[in-house]
Amino acid sequence: MHATPLQHATPLPDKDYILRLQNKNDLTELEKIDLATIPPDLRPALGRSKDYFKGKETSLVLIEKSRNLIIGWAQVQKLGENNYFVEMLINPGWNHLYKSFLDTIICDYITVNSNKLKLSIKVIDYITDLAEILTKSGFLPKEVKELLVRTIWQKVKERKKKSAQLGAPSIAPT
Repeated sequence: MHATPLQHATPLPDKDYILRLQNKNDLTELEKIDLATIPPDLRPALGRSKDYFKGKETSLVLIEKSRNLIIGWAQVQKLGENNYFVEMLINPGWNHLYKSFLDTIICDYITVNSNKLKLSIKVIDYITDLAEILTKSGFLPKEVKELLVRTIWQKVKERKKKSAQLGAPSIAPT
C-alpha cells in the first residue's frame, strides 16, 4: 500500500516500548512472531526461517519493556530519495499497536527532505488488521498479489442408486 505520512501520528510511548535495531539474538523470537501471524494450517507452507530475518538489514524490533519481550519487527528500506519500503510484523496479541508502530517508524526512522514522501508498506493478505489500519489512514493499494484464495464449496446432492425392480426369481420347471 502506498501513501504519504500518517496524519495525527501517535507514536509508541517511550515508557512502555523500546524500538532498537535487530541483532542475531533476536532471530528465534522473530521466527516465532512470523509463525504466530500465519493461520495454523498454512504455517508449514508460508512460515519463514531465521535466515529470512538474518538477511534483512536496517531491521528494527519492538520490545515491550515490562516483560522484555519482542512483540514486533519492521524492516525499513530506502529505495531512493524520499522513497521508502516498510515490511512489518506484530505478534497477534499486540495488533492494536500497528498504527503506533508505523507512526513511530515514520517519525523516527524515515528522513524526508521535502513534502513528497513515497512510502510503500507490504501487507500479507491474512494480516487483516494492518490492511484495515492502512485503509483508514488513507493508504491505497498500489500492487495486489493474492496469496490466499477463498473458494466456496457446495455439496452436490448424491443420486441414489436405483435398484432393479425385479421380483423373486422364478423357478423353472425341471
